[in-house]
Amino acid sequence: MNNILKIIIKFNPLNLINQLRKYIALFYVLKSFCFCSENSTLKPYELLKALSINNGWNYVSTENNIDLSSKYINQMNTKAVKVQKETDIPIDVISEILMDIKNYKNYFNSPASFNFSEVNRRTDLVEGHHFIAVNIPFMKNREYFFRMHPTSHQSESSNTFLHWYLIGENSIARDKIDSFSEDTIYLRIGAGVWNKEDLDNGKNILSYRLMLNPGGTLPESIIDKLSRVSIVNLFKDIIQEAERRVFLGYQNSKN
Repeated sequence: MNNILKIIIKFNPLNLINQLRKYIALFYVLKSFCFCSENSTLKPYELLKALSINNGWNYVSTENNIDLSSKYINQMNTKAVKVQKETDIPIDVISEILMDIKNYKNYFNSPASFNFSEVNRRTDLVEGHHFIAVNIPFMKNREYFFRMHPTSHQSESSNTFLHWYLIGENSIARDKIDSFSEDTIYLRIGAGVWNKEDLDNGKNILSYRLMLNPGGTLPESIIDKLSRVSIVNLFKDIIQEAERRVFLGYQNSKN
């Protein structure tokens, strides 16, 4: 009789319900961080929120007046990185450059920019493909599709003016991109945000925050170094192109 009571208690429906609630809660937490499936186009709100907030960033270095920071985000095995600089460049100029994926190769000096392709465009978003050549012996190349919005990911007031995130590999038809013969690893976890914080002197702190899990078996030290180098180079290229456009606009206004 005692054994029967133990079995009944062990399989108490209330215990099962509580366990199910825990699993469901965990599922939605993981889902919100965008471990995207092959067809997923879901937005990773928790990851975007974690990137947007200023808490938790640890200063790393400064180069050419660009500050580099990093932080770990819950549920992520890869460090997020942030670059920022004081500037007076209008954010609409920055957004215009970033949303023009098909012309990245004309704007940026980084070799990686030549491997971007625009695949879809609507009034409120643009979708692209990025192929990343990994020039390390025995390591596979990477690729991913992404969706970019020239707005904040939050409905309430936010310093974020543009955000992007990864989408599933089967969410876009493959015939829309150039085919690559190399064997690649498709990336499933990643997002980025661009923020602007106004200063009293009329300028602003422009920042880009990124978390991109490269997949595979790359050592963490290599992942960290690649992330830092790539985000700094990208940020420099965008600032340079934006300053060129602002200068041309000033020159044209004088003529």
